[in-house]
Amino acid sequence: MMEPWGLRPQDIMHAHALSILANINRNKEVRPDPYEIKDFMLFDKAKQPAVDPKIDGKTCEEWKLIFAAEALAAQRSKPLPP
Repeated sequence: MMEPWGLRPQDIMHAHALSILANINRNKEVRPDPYEIKDFMLFDKAKQPAVDPKIDGKTCEEWKLIFAAEALAAQRSKPLPP
């Protein structure tokens, strides 16, 4: 919260630049209302599907847990160096 770095702030900055570029080049007769930052947000929660899509019957979060468990098991099966 104190240092807002990461994906969301970068997405906002990029969307802001794109909205400026689009507004500079828009045809005011075809589109009288200016573009807004939210029109160019890639990771806007409002645009996300309400239900997580499933792959082989599992959600994205379930796959993350499976991969994390497999990585942990692989790491534990390696012999320790002498």
